[in-house]
Amino acid sequence: MSKFIRVDMTTLKVTVDAVPEKYAGLGGRALTSNFVNDEVKPTCHALGKNNKIIFAPGLLSGTSAPNSGRISVGAKSPLTGTIKESNSGGSFSQKIARLGIKALVIEGFSAEDKFFVLKIDKNGLVIDDAPAEIIGGCGNYEAIKVLSEKYGSNVGIAIVGPAGEYRLPTANISFKDPDGNMRSAGRGGLGAVLGSKKVKAIIVDDTGADKVPIAD
Repeated sequence: MSKFIRVDMTTLKVTVDAVPEKYAGLGGRALTSNFVNDEVKPTCHALGKNNKIIFAPGLLSGTSAPNSGRISVGAKSPLTGTIKESNSGGSFSQKIARLGIKALVIEGFSAEDKFFVLKIDKNGLVIDDAPAEIIGGCGNYEAIKVLSEKYGSNVGIAIVGPAGEYRLPTANISFKDPDGNMRSAGRGGLGAVLGSKKVKAIIVDDTGADKVPIAD
């Protein structure tokens, strides 16, 4: 069954809910943009506690359909001040879909002076402290190497670099691809939004996950 996962970075509480009916037929850009329109106040500060960032695979992600492995990321943009969707390739979308996740929402605002890693697998989502060696200037390729050694070489990874940590309004979110290279959701400064939530990286391990059910 598809699910919505919400992470409140203020309380570090994780909530797993059924997919709201109004989003049942949506995926990717349609889902992220509708969600931001519904839940993010237009007047909020893009890097403040009231913005939310959402990750959503497309409706065909997790299957063998061509070009279906795209992940959409949505939030209020610190660059434009408007609803922004940016998308990327890599393995993240396929893995999150195989875990039955319709959307991952990160909200709230951590008061702690440290960064976190969100780790998702078939058992749920846990919040770890980010390894110290990937904070404060480490490039994304080196950080992905560190995270792959810690969590496994086949995991999907979304990560912000130093620009995201410092909340620069053009920061992107990079995604590890199956060859160990990076793809990026580069529009709208959404890496700054993820960095403002004190989330350095998101790990997705789909080991043991079932195949995506296909209706027809």
